Amino acid sequence: MHLNSSRNIYIRHLSIGEHLTCLEFPHHQLRCPSCGATKSQNIPFKAQGHMITEPLHTYTRDLLAKGTYTNKQVAEITGLGENVVKDIDKKRLQELYTTDGASRKKYIRNQRSHKIND
Repeated sequence: MHLNSSRNIYIRHLSIGEHLTCLEFPHHQLRCPSCGATKSQNIPFKAQGHMITEPLHTYTRDLLAKGTYTNKQVAEITGLGENVVKDIDKKRLQELYTTDGASRKKYIRNQRSHKIND
């Protein structure tokens, strides 16, 4: 594999106080000289599907799971865009309430037995 291209990449990370933080580092794309296939360098701490770190993704999911904040409030707290928060919340809800991403899970509610006095 040979270096095909190299550029700096920016990934959002947890805020420190009121300051938004961003990680910057070089990211390389490699190319096979024999077959021409390209492969990007793996970033182990990047969240799947977003340009944010796993800790920020987990923090956002935890805020959403708490149920006391709206998506807009979570976006303001984390400094993420509303669409990113909406996408994270959608995936979180799909994991909770669907089996394969499409069909619903069946939940058995705890029903209290009510005794009728005769």
